[in-house]
Amino acid sequence: TPSNSSAASDVYKRQLLEGGQEEDGLEETARSLSAALEGEDELALFEATQALDKLSREELTAVLDRTLIQIGARLPGSQRPRRLLAAAELLRRLRDGADLNANPGQVAGWLCAGMFLRP
Repeated sequence: TPSNSSAASDVYKRQLLEGGQEEDGLEETARSLSAALEGEDELALFEATQALDKLSREELTAVLDRTLIQIGARLPGSQRPRRLLAAAELLRRLRDGADLNANPGQVAGWLCAGMFLRP
């Protein structure tokens, strides 16, 4: 019926909008995380990684992938290319761990610890 079709269309549109907002949120999380990884402010990195703890496992892997892309984009103009390369290496290892069913909170802690321990 026409009213059912309209209602289904409205639900579909709402799902698309919500999905788009979710994608934007994940992209913003990746941007914030890559900026914090480039810097040397431990508090900023800690705060940026706290967002990871609230993600599902699927969202976590998406954010880690996007953060790696963001790091690659930052690398050419970075004042700290070695730090970014170290962050990328650590992110790749953690991304593999996330695939092995690691908890998002654990990944966040490992990311902070790994970057804090780096010279």
